[in-house]
Amino acid sequence: MIYKKWLYHITHYSNLPSILCHGGLVANNVA
Repeated sequence: MIYKKWLYHITHYSNLPSILCHGGLVANNVA
């Protein structure tokens, strides 16, 4: 799960808004 998350971040690093949004969603799901 974490690997997939980082893979997504790396492949979409140029799209910061999407990365931040995705990170927030992941954090909410984990919490």
